[in-house]
Amino acid sequence: MDDDDEAPGSPVATGNRGRAWVVPLALFALVAIAGGAGSLWVALSSTPSPPDPAAAFLSAGDAALALDHEDAYEDAIGHYTKVLAHREHDVHALTGLARAHALYAQDRRFEASALERSAADDPALRGEAAASQREATEHAAEARGFAEHAARQATGDADAEVALSDALRLAGDLPLARSRLERAHTLSSPPSAEALRVEALIASDLAGSLSAARDLAERAVGEDPSLVRARMLLARAEIVSGHASAARVQLQAVLARVPAHPGAVALGAALAAQDPSTGDTAVPGVVPAEAGGSAAASAPTIAAQGARSPATPGGPPAAAGAPASTGPRGYDALVREATARLENGDLARARTMFEQALRERPGASEAVAGLGYVMLNEGNARGAVQNFEQAASRGYADALIGLGDAHRRAGQSAEALAAYERYLERNPSGPRASIATRQVQLLRAQVGRGGASPEIRPAAAAPAEPPASPAGGPSDTPVTRSDELPAARESTGTPVRDVPAVDSEP
Repeated sequence: MDDDDEAPGSPVATGNRGRAWVVPLALFALVAIAGGAGSLWVALSSTPSPPDPAAAFLSAGDAALALDHEDAYEDAIGHYTKVLAHREHDVHALTGLARAHALYAQDRRFEASALERSAADDPALRGEAAASQREATEHAAEARGFAEHAARQATGDADAEVALSDALRLAGDLPLARSRLERAHTLSSPPSAEALRVEALIASDLAGSLSAARDLAERAVGEDPSLVRARMLLARAEIVSGHASAARVQLQAVLARVPAHPGAVALGAALAAQDPSTGDTAVPGVVPAEAGGSAAASAPTIAAQGARSPATPGGPPAAAGAPASTGPRGYDALVREATARLENGDLARARTMFEQALRERPGASEAVAGLGYVMLNEGNARGAVQNFEQAASRGYADALIGLGDAHRRAGQSAEALAAYERYLERNPSGPRASIATRQVQLLRAQVGRGGASPEIRPAAAAPAEPPASPAGGPSDTPVTRSDELPAARESTGTPVRDVPAVDSEP
């Protein structure tokens, strides 16, 4: 018998044969696990991410803004505000908010100018003009706040710079507005249609007539024929320049894009009433600027909206052709002139005239509130509180806005909140309800945290509804320090009193 036949099996050899099966089994298991994990990864990666709600609101805001009328601006403001609930510092939304508020403010200025010009035949319209001017001032302040925020968030964003330029223009600081616009031009060349439109308005404000906006507005339309607000501006400029048929062409283009556009319909109706012909003849009552004379003073009421005196670019619209007042003046005239002085930063003269008005009509709420705004601009917030409380106690609801502003200035958040809430209780649909609502929201959060209210810098104005009431009101946005904004290339002139200076060196 062979030794190999009788020897028992080697334990080492047997163990090696057993372990030989382990390796294939392990490899098989690893392949299976890897395959399952890969399938799981593919499944997870193919699952769609949840939609971004902010993106939908941005699109809706842009669509509303493109319609370019006041109702659409309000819709746009609502949509962009919802974006900020998801993205607090979204530059697109901040720029959109600035633009919507600025456009609304400009429309209110146009309306105020038209009403003031018609007030010669119907003095009651002066109250409506004052209300429109107040709305313009409030929306202009909102526009500036959002534009500054956008410019801080994106120092190289041309759209944000254009929006800031427009807001500064509305605040009356034309040199700084031009400087920011030049900065936008360096960031984006050639300039956008929106930049050209803002440049056209700056030219108009400098010249004191919309006819000066014509060439730049025409360039804006050429750059973007779909920009409704550029066409509307060009139509107004054509009317003031005496080119009725050219204005009709622009209005027809607007109505083709936005049927029943309120502004286009109104301008078209004014043209039809003034000049039913279709030829390129001047609208009766319009003196073409090229032929001499003041187009702004002679244009049809609705067409000449927005033409303001170059001497007071940030002030209220003056009645065209109104002679300077001479001789004794009554209470209403005194309050109106005091308001104009206040808005132009002449606090000493404004105080004198409000006090003279009170001698004419002791205790009159409009003049008492006007003095409150003088005190607030002088830095006497506590004295202003007393005046606003006196006016409010006599039932003058708009004094509650000044009272809230004065308490904010004094750092009294709880008292400011109470004043704004009282205004909304008395006048929930009043012309300043949107501002009061916003302040209530901000102050409730501050009072809840126990924080101090932000510092404000009041603008010169008093918030009156009656014809004699001061127009406008203090700024409802916190002051922005000059070192918080990206620098512009140059600036000349001194910002008006209610506009915080911005460092203009790059």
